[in-house]
Amino acid sequence: ALEAVAGCDPFRVYHGHRLSLIVSGPGMARAAAAAGYLFRLNGGCREQGWLNLGVGGHRSHPTGAAFLAHRVSDSLSLESWYPPRVFTAPCPGEAVLTVGRVQRAYPRPVIYEMEAAGFLAASLRFSTAELVQVLKIISDNADSSASRVRSPEIRALVAGQLGAIESVLQSLGLLAGEMQQLEQPHPEQERFLQRWRFTATEQRKLREQLRRFRLLFPDRSAYQSASGQSRARDVLKQLEVELNAVVPGPRA
Repeated sequence: ALEAVAGCDPFRVYHGHRLSLIVSGPGMARAAAAAGYLFRLNGGCREQGWLNLGVGGHRSHPTGAAFLAHRVSDSLSLESWYPPRVFTAPCPGEAVLTVGRVQRAYPRPVIYEMEAAGFLAASLRFSTAELVQVLKIISDNADSSASRVRSPEIRALVAGQLGAIESVLQSLGLLAGEMQQLEQPHPEQERFLQRWRFTATEQRKLREQLRRFRLLFPDRSAYQSASGQSRARDVLKQLEVELNAVVPGPRA
């Protein structure tokens, strides 16, 4: 069970066994601020799982259905994120569009909501992309107006998807544990440093990429994948291309 944490104004924060919940309220700015607040409150611990749970509207998906985001786009900046998924999802994937106000029409076949882009922009500063996910439950559609959605309805929608939510949280917890065990240097890291000249900044990026590579491709050689490159920056680009290829669902 989660218990309320006192003295966390302006947010409501709850703690339980290896789990923290912060209620951000609507909007990208609040979601980003809440993520940063919770990160500091928990001692700045990295390689933790992060899940943005909320509701959104879609032109045709039935209310109560849950979806994991395979693309999140900011309607203002036009920036997009593609949360990689390396675990079995308990629900389908869908594209999410973060907007500045409640959407009462659905011109595009995406989930309209107001927080995910802000959450991702902040949380990706604290953790690896694989550990940052977005789960949205459909609260309104073309046949059921968003104006009817209130707190009791939202609580009921969330309660109806507790199984999917718990499944994602469990997967993120297991994945975070695996990644924390990968803190030791990649066995091929020294080969990279001996062959190519990396700046201090590039070395930090290399270590992070090699850690992710070992998680995603435990049976592959990262050095072999990058061996055709002549410059350190091209090595990093090549590794990034391969890591970014691990994205489920359509990008269209």
